[in-house]
Amino acid sequence: VSLSGGSASFADKNVGTGKTVTASGLTLIGSAASNYQLESASVTATANITPKELVFIGMIVSDRWYDGTTTAALSTSGAALEGAVSGDDVTLNVAGASASFADKNVGQNKPVTIIGFAISGKDAGNYTLPVTEATSASITPRPLWVTAAADSKTYDGTTASSGLPSITGGNLVEGDTATWTQSFDTKDAGTDKTLIPAGSVSDGNGGNNYAVMFVNASGTISS
Repeated sequence: VSLSGGSASFADKNVGTGKTVTASGLTLIGSAASNYQLESASVTATANITPKELVFIGMIVSDRWYDGTTTAALSTSGAALEGAVSGDDVTLNVAGASASFADKNVGQNKPVTIIGFAISGKDAGNYTLPVTEATSASITPRPLWVTAAADSKTYDGTTASSGLPSITGGNLVEGDTATWTQSFDTKDAGTDKTLIPAGSVSDGNGGNNYAVMFVNASGTISS
């Protein structure tokens, strides 16, 4: 003899532990079923309803230039939830969402962590979201133009120039420093001689956070 048929249901749909479950419509089957009768066609028990994990889509992290911070460029305009039961009142809140790289330095396809998103609505308690979401983006070198300064001197047998190159395009990020020098292309006297800038950036990454483009200038070595 065994039970057959029937159905079971919770008192409500919401998440909870030790929730009452009622089974009804039960019948007995088997060769000896006629020798027995059920005290009741319905019985109660307990079970749990656990939260359903949702995922979100549409959050976009864009590549950006090096800016000395770990902040990632996050767009939430297309963000949406996936996995909610049809008809449930649950909404993704992205007002507090932010994204960050693990470090500030230039790199391709660097890990990015998104945090600060949440859900709301009368059915939100039946769902969970992952605490963080991982994606990737790139930090590209910051462009910097450095131009030699015009200079004139009397021939001294060297290519040395007392001029100091300057940044004429782009800028250094706060906290980064640079050292610039320049020299004539030859030691010989002459007019309209080429002055060649050089130097390096101190950015904690061997200068690799910048793409430095040097621009020559003209000078004179008189005899």
